[in-house]
Amino acid sequence: MESMDTGSVDTSGSLQGAAAEVENVELGQDESLDQGQAEAKKEQAKALAKFKVKVDGQELEVDENELKRSYAHAKAAAKRMEEAAEMRKSYQRQIQIAEGFEKWIDNVKSNPEALFALAEQLGLDVDDIAMRRAAERLKYEYMDDDQRRAYDNDRELRRYKEIEQRQIEAQRQQAEQQYLAKVRESVESEFVDFFTEAGVTPTKEILARIAELKYGAAAAGRSLSVADAFKRVQAEQQKARLDLIANLSDDDIKALPKESLQKLRQTDMRQYNAGKRPTAQSASIPQVKKPMSTDDFFAMKDKQFSRSK
Repeated sequence: MESMDTGSVDTSGSLQGAAAEVENVELGQDESLDQGQAEAKKEQAKALAKFKVKVDGQELEVDENELKRSYAHAKAAAKRMEEAAEMRKSYQRQIQIAEGFEKWIDNVKSNPEALFALAEQLGLDVDDIAMRRAAERLKYEYMDDDQRRAYDNDRELRRYKEIEQRQIEAQRQQAEQQYLAKVRESVESEFVDFFTEAGVTPTKEILARIAELKYGAAAAGRSLSVADAFKRVQAEQQKARLDLIANLSDDDIKALPKESLQKLRQTDMRQYNAGKRPTAQSASIPQVKKPMSTDDFFAMKDKQFSRSK
């Protein structure tokens, strides 16, 4: 596909410039055209507008549709080239791994001691392995035909069982990974839905604590929603704040930075002015007694008269 030199495009023939020029010409020629006709003529002139581009050093004129198609093709080609480059890198890495493995095999063939050195690095007893293999081979040599067939069948059966166990384990791990992926997706969705609906931006500490609570509940066979876990975290944080404030000594308050101490005083004054706690002035005001009714007054006088007798 021919490459397009976009740096050499004539800006005087841009789409906006062409549209503006056509609009001015048409309005000057015939101002009596209605808006629909003007728009139709504008679109027609827009379709006939030409753009100058350079392709391989040669200047060409193309219309808007051709310019869009060329741009789309160029973008698609660039994306395919990028994907091809990534595939080529991956292929080259695989080739390097294969070549390295082949070199290692050739090295082992020419120097068998390298294989024993590797086994010893892995913590294997090379001498014990060699002795057991020699004993098995010697035992096999002294077997008759029936014993050898039984031995071969048993060894083949063990090999098939090992292959089957590896397949079962691989399937189990795959199923476990798929289940964990679904659980992770479900939990992430639950987190996002809850905090989006609540309009809360949680901190990393809050998210970690909620995840810890949900994991603990799941380990105990219980279900704990993000909303309930968030309530527990809020309660824990509130208790921690109250414990911290209750245990502050005079020295702790004096050791606070100036900004923190000022903020604490401002908060205390707001609570003081809001009447959230009794003030010294309100505590010193005497309580006003309720006026005595007429019945209470005569009842009091009767009591006093009875005592005077």
